Amino acid sequence: MSSTARAPPPPLKLEILDSRPLTATETVVALHNFLSNGTAIHSAPTSINHQVTQLYEKLRLEAKRHN
Repeated sequence: MSSTARAPPPPLKLEILDSRPLTATETVVALHNFLSNGTAIHSAPTSINHQVTQLYEKLRLEAKRHN
């Protein structure tokens, strides 16, 4: 049996399911759903969680500007 330590899995795995462009509003909705329903973001390191939340807030403001 080896006592070699394994590296922890990456904190966040993003997968591109569709490559079509999104409007600012569609992006905000998708990111909101991810933040609300994605349990992975809550277990991610605080810095990643903070960065994704900041991105969401900035996109919300941009979407409001365009509507």
